[in-house]
Amino acid sequence: MNTNDVKRKEIFSAIYEEGAWGQSKDPSTPFYSGSGSHDASISSAYIQSVQGFLGTFSKKPSAVDFGCGDFSIGSQIRPLCGQYIACDIVPKLIYFNKNKYQKLDVDFRLGIL
Repeated sequence: MNTNDVKRKEIFSAIYEEGAWGQSKDPSTPFYSGSGSHDASISSAYIQSVQGFLGTFSKKPSAVDFGCGDFSIGSQIRPLCGQYIACDIVPKLIYFNKNKYQKLDVDFRLGIL
């Protein structure tokens, strides 16, 4: 991991730890990727567009989600995909997502963005 990767990891870890993008209303969810991931008036058009696109395939396509964050959006499109790999740079977030979404059959990976 080079110096820039370490800095990005530290920056994004601090964003989640400090709640810079806001806080979840659910106290059992310590990670929150912001209103862009949770406010339906912001995210619904994107989710519907991706769901529509994924629905055009005769076979569920595999997907890679770079910067999966708290996986609020990814969890809504996951059912339309075959293999699903979700990556983020924040180790604690990936660990949390692996536990929270274990029933969705997602391969969460720590990755450099």
